[in-house]
Amino acid sequence: MREWTYVLPGVTRPLSANQLNGGHWRTGARLRQTWRAWGALAWQNVGRPRCTRFTVALHYQPRDRRIRDPENLIGGALKALVDGMVAGGQGIARDDSPAYYVTTLPVIHEPVKGQPGRVWVVIRDLGEADA
Repeated sequence: MREWTYVLPGVTRPLSANQLNGGHWRTGARLRQTWRAWGALAWQNVGRPRCTRFTVALHYQPRDRRIRDPENLIGGALKALVDGMVAGGQGIARDDSPAYYVTTLPVIHEPVKGQPGRVWVVIRDLGEADA
């Protein structure tokens, strides 16, 4: 199985679905566009692999011990990152539909005292689907 890891430089916390709800639609669109661009950048920086099926694990190491909800990151950061990696069929896979992309729950790590938060992705090539 092929696997690639990419740390999002300078990113200290992921976009959450809560940040997209309740605000102005234009602000949400701008945030999603930024995360899509980071998804495209991650894909490019790991060598532009093409996959028949893939998954992306979003990892977040926060700066503090507040309780966080990993599912909240799926509709925010993870969805936008994957959209950026797929890039209209010209990216990592033909599409991000279930035939090509398998959702993986984000992983929230323990903070490291005195360190800012950090975010990285692990991209895995899942190969062909089982018949």
